[in-house]
Amino acid sequence: MYNNFSINPVLGELRMNLWKRGMALATRPKAKLIALRSEFQKLEADLRIVVRLAESDPLSAITPFFTVTSPWHDRRLTDVVKVFSDVNDGQYAEILGALTVLDTHFVRAGRDLCGMNRTHPGEPVTPTKVFLGNIYGLFTLPVPRWKSGKDEPRSSWAGLHHVNAYDVVSLQAKGFIESHAVPMIHHARELIAA
Repeated sequence: MYNNFSINPVLGELRMNLWKRGMALATRPKAKLIALRSEFQKLEADLRIVVRLAESDPLSAITPFFTVTSPWHDRRLTDVVKVFSDVNDGQYAEILGALTVLDTHFVRAGRDLCGMNRTHPGEPVTPTKVFLGNIYGLFTLPVPRWKSGKDEPRSSWAGLHHVNAYDVVSLQAKGFIESHAVPMIHHARELIAA
């Protein structure tokens, strides 16, 4: 025979699963995702352009990168995540994962008055508001200042050979863009296909 302790948790979990499945049918969370599909397509296309530019000119690509991602950081995806997590019974695990990781990248690559993108929510991103440096003893300076040093003499720098400060911050910008844009593109594609 079963006692109350062994059967009630199973019934409770079954009730919760049925409730979540019913709520998923009633609320149709995928409709919220479908409404964002064209925006995810634009995000993917814009980020692909930025990544291509970053391959040859990272300092010219960093401002467009923030121009693309900052509005997403301002609006966040938390409301969409909540809609899916409230009715998730495992059927939306991949969608939730993609939404959560994408939103995390928006935050980590977002606006921060002490970070790279020093703009306020809603403020346009300009090169004078994008700061790089604070690596290998370099000061933190805006993009135009780094671009002005492109033709400075090159030497060995922190284990790198035949580089100047411009080259160092260019590598910083390229690495930053690639570490965020490539996963953003991947997860945007997952959400477009969902």
